[in-house]
Amino acid sequence: MPMAGQGSRFTEAGVKMPKPLIKVKGEEMYTRATESLPLRMASKLIFVVLRSHVNEYCIDKMIQTRFGKLPIKIVVVDKVTSGQSETVSIALNGEDVSLPLLVFNADSAFEDNVEATLKVLDPDVDGAVQYFYDSDPRWSFIRLDSYRNVTETAEKNPISNCASSGLYYFRRAETFLNCEKMTYRTNGERYIAPLYNTLIQRGHRIVGIPVKKYYCFGTPRDLEEYLSGKCYTGEGGAEL
Repeated sequence: MPMAGQGSRFTEAGVKMPKPLIKVKGEEMYTRATESLPLRMASKLIFVVLRSHVNEYCIDKMIQTRFGKLPIKIVVVDKVTSGQSETVSIALNGEDVSLPLLVFNADSAFEDNVEATLKVLDPDVDGAVQYFYDSDPRWSFIRLDSYRNVTETAEKNPISNCASSGLYYFRRAETFLNCEKMTYRTNGERYIAPLYNTLIQRGHRIVGIPVKKYYCFGTPRDLEEYLSGKCYTGEGGAEL
């Protein structure tokens, strides 16, 4: 759970609270995001946070209080990284990278039985991306074939109407690490979605997983729309 970003849009809107701690229907934003995950499958739950949020808001103690019954690890970084892909690579330092890796944003949530989906993935599937239908260029995107295999990914470029929810799965964490340094920057940041292109080129099979309901509260506008009942879905549409 990478949650060491700046949250600049909330800051610009006058919100002083760190973005992960902004309340969303009575719960901290990161809590709603974490509770979406298949926590029973986790051998370890890793949070990456900014040192300033530890020093000023004790975010590490808040995480311990909320999720301390689970095997957790809190990684503290001194400054904002170059992007989510670098943040995740830092989180994996010292971990058993032969284990599966599941990454999710701290500013969104979803309703779906991901645990059941992951358990029935074909053994030759090396990774997966959860998606919903939308074509707004602010998202990451995947292109699928008729079998829902991912054939291409793109950042901030709607190559299809299948937008990434930010839930990324790798059967082995080392698969992620082996190509993480090769990710290019988009708008100055290193995102995770583009590195799947490297895996696809190397012959890895990546699949798309449609989400039942996806909620985003990553910006003040997103949060307002979410509170008004807006959600996205990966069901009932058609891939383009």
